[in-house]
Amino acid sequence: MAGVRLIRRLREHDWLAASIELVIVVVGILLALKVSNCNQDRVDRERGARYVARLEAEIATDRASMDEAIAFWKQVGAFGEGAMAHSESGARVANDAWKTVLAYYQASQLYPFELEDTTFLEMRDAGGLALIEDERLRKRIAETCRASPTLLAHLREWMSTMRISAIIVDGMRNDADALAGALRSSTGDPDAR
Repeated sequence: MAGVRLIRRLREHDWLAASIELVIVVVGILLALKVSNCNQDRVDRERGARYVARLEAEIATDRASMDEAIAFWKQVGAFGEGAMAHSESGARVANDAWKTVLAYYQASQLYPFELEDTTFLEMRDAGGLALIEDERLRKRIAETCRASPTLLAHLREWMSTMRISAIIVDGMRNDADALAGALRSSTGDPDAR
């Protein structure tokens, strides 16, 4: 309808009316683009906030898993020291043959240990890392999530040296705590460290 009127005005050489109608159409298009862009920005901010919340939850779960792993490996390490003392000097654990056998058995135990990274992988694969506006935080998230599988692979190789595993996981736990604090501060959480 508006196009027909514009063509009619151009044929009649009514340049002022044609110009006004053209400006109205252009302004309408620009306003529609602006509204669309604002809506997309809002959707992206909400999606980014959901990713941050999911990352925080995964980090909390990872932290709990790391605490369990450290406690387990310390206990296994203590049993291993008792078993090694028996194998080197013949000294029984607490002067008890059964406790010595138990120390050998417990020292051989492994703890399946995996960190969650589904949110990071989803963000990376879907191009969602850009939704986190703070570039330093984005880089820190990527470094932490990329380093975790590599460190875990090394941990599996070093399982026989329980103290090293506990030290590495303790370092990973500290990194997770720092990243969780950075995530909280990026969202304006008053409890951020």
